[in-house]
Parts: sequence; structure tokens; C-alpha cells
Amino acid sequence: MSPALAVSVRTAAQMTEISETTIREAINKQSLAAFRVGRTIRIQVADLQDWIDALVRVGSEDDR
Repeated sequence: MSPALAVSVRTAAQMTEISETTIREAINKQSLAAFRVGRTIRIQVADLQDWIDALVRVGSEDDR
């Protein structure tokens, strides 16, 4: 079986160890791209990785 291209909010939270609430807030603020399939929200794994990469690193100049 090939790796998933898109995951649910719950799975994204489990993969990243970030709360579902934080993931949903990022989607609502449109800082994390997501799409609907019926009533469910899906996040492309590549978009999830890009969002994490864009987060401010602790201890960086931007963190001050």
C-alpha cells in the first residue's frame, strides 16, 4: 500500500503530535491548506509538511 496523500485532522494531529484544535485553528486561519470530501476535512501530507516547516523555530531570531 502506498503512503497516504491526504489525511484527516485527527491523523494529522497524531502524526505531528499537535492538537486537533491547533490543526483546525490553522485551517480556519488559512495558514494550513485543507479541503472537504463530503463532510470530512482532509489535509494533503505535503501541505502539512510545508506548514510545519514554516513555523517559527524556538530560539531563532524570529522567536524573540
